[in-house]
Amino acid sequence: MDSIKNRYAIVGVGESERSKNSGTTPLHLALDAARAALNDAGLKAKDIDGFMSYSENDSCTSHQLATYLGVRPKYVKDILGGGSSTEMLIADAVGLIESGQLN
Repeated sequence: MDSIKNRYAIVGVGESERSKNSGTTPLHLALDAARAALNDAGLKAKDIDGFMSYSENDSCTSHQLATYLGVRPKYVKDILGGGSSTEMLIADAVGLIESGQLN
């Protein structure tokens, strides 16, 4: 079996403006960050076929984000939590790509 080491990279970084009273919704903050990340990666929203996120009850769902970006993804996943949630979602993404379910 071939190693997957050095076969994957996280590309595209995006942030929304942060404040305690932004005057906007979590969805709009997520859209700002997602659009910035897509731009940074040189991708279009239609290039993304899977959306995953974690939150602590203060965010929008992956499906909402995809819908507002104009995408109908093959896969969405939302989890509540913290800790190693990011690492788990990255491992899930690699597994979905390795198995041919997503690009």
